[in-house]
Amino acid sequence: MKISSHTTILNHIILLFITNRLLLYFLFCLKFLTKRQNAMNTKIILPVTLLLLNIVACNTTDPPPDSEKPTLKLKLEDVSCIEAWIRLTTTNLQLPATVIIKQYNSTGDTLSHISILDTQDSLLYIDSLLPNQTYKFHTTIQSYNQAEVKSNELSVTTMDTTSHNFTFETFTFGGTAGSSVLYDVAIINDNNIWAVGEIYVADTSQNGYTMYNAVHWDGNQWELKRILYDGNIWTIKTIFAFNQNDIWFSAFVRYDGQKFIELPISPILTGWSINKIWGIKLTDLWSRECWQYCFLQWHIVEPDRKWNGIEHKRHLGRL
Repeated sequence: MKISSHTTILNHIILLFITNRLLLYFLFCLKFLTKRQNAMNTKIILPVTLLLLNIVACNTTDPPPDSEKPTLKLKLEDVSCIEAWIRLTTTNLQLPATVIIKQYNSTGDTLSHISILDTQDSLLYIDSLLPNQTYKFHTTIQSYNQAEVKSNELSVTTMDTTSHNFTFETFTFGGTAGSSVLYDVAIINDNNIWAVGEIYVADTSQNGYTMYNAVHWDGNQWELKRILYDGNIWTIKTIFAFNQNDIWFSAFVRYDGQKFIELPISPILTGWSINKIWGIKLTDLWSRECWQYCFLQWHIVEPDRKWNGIEHKRHLGRL
């Protein structure tokens, strides 16, 4: 056999060796074949080639299908001038898992934190941001006995401040029968605004005043409202509107655009005062006091954990 025939066969063997990290074995065979190139027969090379092919086949592992691969996704839910709400969702991920969240600032600085993720769906609350700045967020998870999973890179631009060149118009509510206060407001549009609190107006009633707990703007004027629960009025400290037909007054009364609906009070809320609520849909409504409304009832959640301006909420007892 000519040397060129050995060279052709050896070229194929080299590719197999490099792919399977068998370079040392290849060098040994090359030296052996070079010394005996005039006496070697193709019958010797053929078994060596078949042996290498078997080694390659044994080292091959089929990757899992795409439908079974772990995934990690970041999605922006809302943003203001200095705050952002980001939803973190996972699929096919073995929990608990270690999550690393990185925040890249426009100045080049990076904030990061390592935490334990034990739910497929989490809401990240980020504060201490600057107006009219672009931030990037990236999440990496290293789960037990699983490879590293990376999320998409999410770009978030905070809202800019206004010029402060305002023209103000003043409206006065109550004050004729004691101090009045408004705690929260929900702006659906220019012609539909709700504000809640406690407003006292002097009148000729037995008490000498009437208490109101909401006021509504219809585009032309403000109207005082008395929103009752079980026939009684109470001080409303928070309001949240998904739209004009789904407005929440505290955690107990829901307005559907036509009427006020009284919701049953869960025993776990007894003795608690709801001071702030927010959410993204009816089955995912939160309160500042660590309650979550889903499946038509409130559930307790673990207190917030805050680090580097990022607040992470874990779900407990969620159906």
